[in-house]
Amino acid sequence: MDERRPFGLHRIAFLLVAALCLFAMPAADAESLGRLRVRVLNAVTEMPVTGAKITLRDRADTRTLITLVTNVEGRAVSPMLEPRPWRITAEADNYQSCTETAAVHAASMSEITIAMIPVTAASPAAAETRDDEVEKLKRTVQEQNETIKKLLERVERLEKEREAKPGEAEPEIPPVQIPTETPTAQPERAARATLLPDIAVIGTNTGRFLSVRGDPDRNRLQLGEFEIAMQQPVFTDIAFRATLAGGADEGFGIGVEEAYVNFGRVAKLPFGGMLGQKRASFGKLNPVHPHARLFADQPAPLSAFLGEEALLGNGAALNYTFPLKNLFLNLEVGFFKAASHGHGGEEHKEEEQVDGHAEKIAEVEEETHAEPGFGAAREFPLARLWMAKEFGKSLELELGGSFAFGKAENGDRVHLTGLDLTLRNFPGTFQRLLLQSEIFWHRREDRTGGTGTHTRSGHYALLSYRPDRYNEWGLRFDNTRFPWPLDGREQSYSLIYTNRLTEATLLRFQYKFGDRTQDYFLPSRRGFNELYLQFIWGAGSHSHPLQ
Repeated sequence: MDERRPFGLHRIAFLLVAALCLFAMPAADAESLGRLRVRVLNAVTEMPVTGAKITLRDRADTRTLITLVTNVEGRAVSPMLEPRPWRITAEADNYQSCTETAAVHAASMSEITIAMIPVTAASPAAAETRDDEVEKLKRTVQEQNETIKKLLERVERLEKEREAKPGEAEPEIPPVQIPTETPTAQPERAARATLLPDIAVIGTNTGRFLSVRGDPDRNRLQLGEFEIAMQQPVFTDIAFRATLAGGADEGFGIGVEEAYVNFGRVAKLPFGGMLGQKRASFGKLNPVHPHARLFADQPAPLSAFLGEEALLGNGAALNYTFPLKNLFLNLEVGFFKAASHGHGGEEHKEEEQVDGHAEKIAEVEEETHAEPGFGAAREFPLARLWMAKEFGKSLELELGGSFAFGKAENGDRVHLTGLDLTLRNFPGTFQRLLLQSEIFWHRREDRTGGTGTHTRSGHYALLSYRPDRYNEWGLRFDNTRFPWPLDGREQSYSLIYTNRLTEATLLRFQYKFGDRTQDYFLPSRRGFNELYLQFIWGAGSHSHPLQ
């Protein structure tokens, strides 16, 4: 097959996009939001601190300060936050203020515990001040006692002068009570009003126009997919999340897309983790649901190396955040079994073509069991290391690396490596300049045919600008091949405009043009043009907002 690059100027355009982004220092933000649960304790007694003022500070200064107050358990839950490190300041009477940094993860409830030092335990000078106050209080009580005695004596004299009969017993003088500090009683656990989970429904309506003839969804605006999302805390530092999805391609048959439990530092362990089925934490975009991304379609490299829907895994993972100052560094290691994305429980079958090109591909696939995606048919280990660093108040940098390996159906060994870069720049309130890029390397060892090791790669780059809270403009470049032994490549440019009507509703236009020399997802054509119209809506209390 002809592997010539369809655009002679694509390299210049790609370098120009990268140069503009590096000069502007932008960043991409294509993940969904999350929440933060804060717990405040007395550092000496480890008892909850009730009524503590919690201030969440967005170090990029893109929004006003968020203020919370702890309940009788010393807990407070934040509203929806962008997934990045946040600065948390706790203040309370008779305690020293304390500031910590915590990372909010996408589409999850993050946890942090703050231990506040009592003022009385902070220094010897504070202890001396407290002793002086006790002595002063003793003298005040003694003076009041003497005053009461004099008043009683005067009342008795007045009664005798009026020839009043004295009482059988003189009124008792109240004893002197010295105030002492008593231990705080254990507060009762805050009761939840209902045991029902937070539920939301999210619908994605997408239309594809001007596309190549043969596209089954050409010139149709229809509901493509909807999700029923549920989540609820089940225990301290433990919460579950489930997502049921239905798609038009399967007649909206409902199937489980994600169902897992997140746990934080349970029993004071230094790490957290998850159990269940979810979108694997490989790269930047794979864990993010399509409706929370900044474009209408999936970038071509993700479809080629992670699959048409996503790389899903059923298993367990542990993550550890390194205790570093001024640097966020997190490592996640997991072991999963390859899971499908079926909505209605039925296998997705592609229509077979009868031309010579399709027959050739079918013969190759029959020999190697190859198809777009990672290619692991059974279990696969996965690891991701990512870091975040702030530069001043308006610039953030994120770097991540991911790796997974496994075996295909015929025993071939497959490896997938990914690197991602994210820059965020906030020039003003509600303004955001973004750059996001990912690159993938797929390696397959042909053990059946004995042809050795074959490596294919692909990448995309997204540049986006948000001038205010409602509008956003973007430019995306895709360039990828498909895993060996599949033929073909896609190279395209996308111009994107998004208007956010509300926090849970948006309207998006995307114009895409380029060359496509493979037809696994859409008909191939050099010089294709596609126009996407997307309308997304959401309703419900689940923390699953649109980005």
